[in-house]
Amino acid sequence: MNKEIKIVVINLPSSFERREYVSRRLAELGLTYTLFSAVNGRENTDPDLALYDDRKRLFEKGHSLTLGERGCFASHRGVWQLSVKEKANILVLEDDVELSADLPSILHECSALLDDYHYIRLGRGTAKHSLKFLPKWKVERDVDEQHRLVKYLRGPSCAHAYIITPVAAERFLSHSKKWWWPVDDYMDMEYLNGQCNYGIEPPLVNQRGVASDIGGVKKPKRKIATRIRKEYFRYLNIMRRNLFNLSYFLNKR
Repeated sequence: MNKEIKIVVINLPSSFERREYVSRRLAELGLTYTLFSAVNGRENTDPDLALYDDRKRLFEKGHSLTLGERGCFASHRGVWQLSVKEKANILVLEDDVELSADLPSILHECSALLDDYHYIRLGRGTAKHSLKFLPKWKVERDVDEQHRLVKYLRGPSCAHAYIITPVAAERFLSHSKKWWWPVDDYMDMEYLNGQCNYGIEPPLVNQRGVASDIGGVKKPKRKIATRIRKEYFRYLNIMRRNLFNLSYFLNKR
């Protein structure tokens, strides 16, 4: 059964050029959308920013999230809340994206999948192997002659384009009542939020390569104890990810 997918573009009110570009491209594709005012981590007093736990971030990584990264997480969390409140399936787009001409037809195809797949990436970062002897993803099904729905075996990062249902939005919300990661890292943590990382290959949406509005991460020099802790948590996360994938494959048998 096909389900309507609402398009929401996250945009800082001050980012006029980005807004104009993505608006024009969506119009060219015949797609309507709604703007969602992004949280400015440098200025905004959005309540979701108060959920950020800098103490845990420093303990695990040795450096804080930038104010921009905090605003980015809070912005996406706001859209998840919108999905739950409106009981809406949403294509979430950041405003620095390049959209494929195939997007409208793939959205139509994806609308029939949302009863079974509640979170589908239409864009990603670099797909990587979970373990060297494993593929980067497992094909779930064909979407059309060129595109496949896949389950990533390692989160490919980036949060610039994904479809989310209220079911997945509720999962993301319930496990981020305290948060200390960049939003894409958190969304990759299937073992934490309980939401499998599905996506369309090849991707439909890419980042344009324009300068980031959230700013880069300036990583400080870490003490030896901090480095040890960071490596411990890194390997712990790898182990948890691999156990999640093992459970996924066993349940698919």
